[in-house]
Amino acid sequence: MGLFDFLVGPSKDEVWSRVATDLGTDYIDGGFFSKDEVRYQFDDWEILLDTFTRSSKSTNGHSSFSTYTRMQAPFVNPTNFDFNIYRESIFSPLGKWLGMQDIKIGDTFFDNDYIIKSNNPNLIKEVLTQNIRELIRMQPNIHFEIQEGGSFFCNLPEGVDILYFEAYGVIKDEHKLKLLFELFMDTLKQLHSLGISQGQTSHSL
Repeated sequence: MGLFDFLVGPSKDEVWSRVATDLGTDYIDGGFFSKDEVRYQFDDWEILLDTFTRSSKSTNGHSSFSTYTRMQAPFVNPTNFDFNIYRESIFSPLGKWLGMQDIKIGDTFFDNDYIIKSNNPNLIKEVLTQNIRELIRMQPNIHFEIQEGGSFFCNLPEGVDILYFEAYGVIKDEHKLKLLFELFMDTLKQLHSLGISQGQTSHSL
């Protein structure tokens, strides 16, 4: 290991390659023109790990670009169930004051730390098992939701939605990445066991 590696730690390529190897899949180096990604086949679901860049404009009109780590998994969702979970922030009280739904699941620590939104308050309580809540807590930054599929960007069939996670920055913590895959696997199994997803899907992103 060189001095630079010692100071800044391993690269994303190194960490993601090790995670892919441990999962029994491949790390795809997209090179200059394509995205780097890890695709993992879990039962009939495909879980995709990659990064993306989001641009924003400041008040003076200058653009800035931020990189995010993203994980996605398409699944059949005939019930149209959805949820959106993210950490409490300084802006959360404003959102609540404006009428944003904030569901309490009966776990004081989790309810205090996270904003939970869903179109079915009873079902989201069943989805968020103790193990899934613990896996969510292991991610310092989290935006975890079901996104509607079949959009212009995803081009998925009607009735197929996306279990979705994003966090600011490039995650290069091997342990956290493995826990993130575990979060997706457990959530997909729980959605299926509750009949929220009435079938699995082999659709890819």
